[in-house]
Amino acid sequence: MRSDVSKLRVAAMSGGLIAGAIALSTAIAGAETATVERNVKAQSGRDVRVGIFASMKPDCTPGRLPTVRLKETPKNGTITVKQGRLRATNFKQCLGVEVPAFVAIYRSQPNFAGSDELTLEVVNAEGKSRLQRIQVTVEKPPVGQSL
Repeated sequence: MRSDVSKLRVAAMSGGLIAGAIALSTAIAGAETATVERNVKAQSGRDVRVGIFASMKPDCTPGRLPTVRLKETPKNGTITVKQGRLRATNFKQCLGVEVPAFVAIYRSQPNFAGSDELTLEVVNAEGKSRLQRIQVTVEKPPVGQSL
């Protein structure tokens, strides 16, 4: 069997509303190492969420949080990881669930515009690894909009 990673909408985390695609891994053994490539748009000098990582067992209970490692550092910004809670609805047989999650956040250097790239390695409870290669397109804020 392979690990099942699906995209969901995030309902809420740490009291604040967040929307976006996430990786939610159900605890199924036997996954091969894989690479996921994604593109994200950002504004210069502002935080943008580039990944949310959580784990849920087949019985809808929280699994152990995955390990998140920075494999390739962004050249024109920083990446931070924060811990929060993920609320998901209608995921497989789990109609409503809340699990702990890690949130990866990218911020470019002030006044940077262009392309940046980073790679995260996400390792599940069974030790299976998945690389997240994230291409960030950074634009300057619109004229008249301050940082």
